[in-house]
Amino acid sequence: MNRKKEFLSTKRYMTILAMCKISNLAGTFRKKGIPCEVMWMDIDYMDGFRSLLIKFPNPKALVNELHLNGFKAIWMLDPGIKHEEGYFVYDSGSKEDSVTKTMPESNIHRGDAELGGLRVKKFVAGVVEGYRLIPHIYTLFYMAHTKGTPIATPTFFADPKDSNLRKLENSFLLEPLLVCASTMSVLGSELPHLLPNGIWLHFDFEDSHADLPTLYLQGGFIIHVGPPLQHVGKANPTDDLSLILALDENGKAEGVIFEDDGDGYGFNRGLRSRPERKLHVQMLLGGSAKVLLVTYCITE
Repeated sequence: MNRKKEFLSTKRYMTILAMCKISNLAGTFRKKGIPCEVMWMDIDYMDGFRSLLIKFPNPKALVNELHLNGFKAIWMLDPGIKHEEGYFVYDSGSKEDSVTKTMPESNIHRGDAELGGLRVKKFVAGVVEGYRLIPHIYTLFYMAHTKGTPIATPTFFADPKDSNLRKLENSFLLEPLLVCASTMSVLGSELPHLLPNGIWLHFDFEDSHADLPTLYLQGGFIIHVGPPLQHVGKANPTDDLSLILALDENGKAEGVIFEDDGDGYGFNRGLRSRPERKLHVQMLLGGSAKVLLVTYCITE
């Protein structure tokens, strides 16, 4: 009996420790300024890998804490039901013969520690660039929603006649924005990128690094970027907005941005006003050189 109590006490301690690890991990992301939206709970949160049973003593408190820090909490569900008599899901499914069998009956999966684990993918500095590009990407999603245009496309979409572009696997387009993976030679120098025909000007966010993707903007276009954020919940309608533009051979450039309130369906009825905010205009000159002009947006 004492051993059973000791086991249960140790089990409770380990589950509380696991909750603390998740909480500390979330806090570390915020402390180090690494953008992050979601905490994924792998199947280890289940009690004995049994679906619908959570071993954490107070999962609601954990979720509330994550929400307060701007995280969404996602709990993975395993469609496989553990083969264990006395486990109510298995017992009820077996009694009603409602368990879908996709493998021979002799092939039974029993949950154990080797089947799961808290896996946290390493974040790279490039995620900061991704967040700055959210106004542009958000616009692309709106265009996909209203016009059916793809959000991301292969590089050869910019120049279908160039057969060499069809072989590329280390770059893609976000409309006029070309994103190239950094490719290093054995000597440590960056290899040149194969670009589509036309004007393509390189730029960065003053954070150039060998591990970051290389960005090019097509001549004749404007993209909109926002400030670096910890998570989208930190975005504010009055945040500064930056316009990055690359002129075409005629000295012109154009672009479009879609904004809404971020929730609801008021945008379908045009229910939105633009707040007054600072607008930064950056014109690319080539060779990463820029001309910076600061102006102000007029409230509608």
